[in-house]
Amino acid sequence: AEVVLLGHSTGCQDAVRYLATGSHVSMVRGAILQAPVSDREALPLTSVGSREEFDASLGELRDIARKMIREGKGQEAMPRRAADLIGPPHAVTAYRFDSLTGRMTDDDMFSSDLSDEELRAKLGHVAVPTLLAMSLDDEYVPRSVDPAALSKRMSGAMAAGVLGLVETLHIDKA
Repeated sequence: AEVVLLGHSTGCQDAVRYLATGSHVSMVRGAILQAPVSDREALPLTSVGSREEFDASLGELRDIARKMIREGKGQEAMPRRAADLIGPPHAVTAYRFDSLTGRMTDDDMFSSDLSDEELRAKLGHVAVPTLLAMSLDDEYVPRSVDPAALSKRMSGAMAAGVLGLVETLHIDKA
C-alpha cells in the first residue's frame, strides 16, 4: 500500500513527525502540509486583553508546565486557564502546552524566527515529494511574517526541497 500524508494546521507537525518516526514511513509517497503555522506565533493573535497581560500569563503558565515536566508530571493536565489561553474547551497536558508555546520544542517547526539551520533540524528529514499550501492572508500568521518567503525557507530546509520535490501553493484571498 502507498499513502500520502495530509496535515492541516497543527496536523502538519504530526505529518512531519510521522515522516521522522512513523512505523510505516516506507509506505509514504508524499505529503501535503496545508496551513503549516507556528502555534507559538499564532497564540498572541487569538488572545483577549493586552499583549502585556498575555505575555505575563504565558510566562507564568510556561513556568508551571516546565515544573510539572521536571517533576515527571508532563502528561498531567495544566490548570484550566492554560486551556483557555491556547483555545478552549480543550484540556492540555504540561508537555503539550510547553511544546506548543516554546521555541525549538517538539511542535515548534514552522516559526518565522527559526534560523535556516534550525528549520533544517526540524524539517531536513522530509524527503518525500511535498506540497506546502499556505494562505497569504492566514488569520493565524502575524502580519509581520511573509508566508511566501517563509514557505521558501521551509522548502529549502527539507531534503525534498533540495531535490526539487517540494511545490508551494500560495492562496490569496479572492
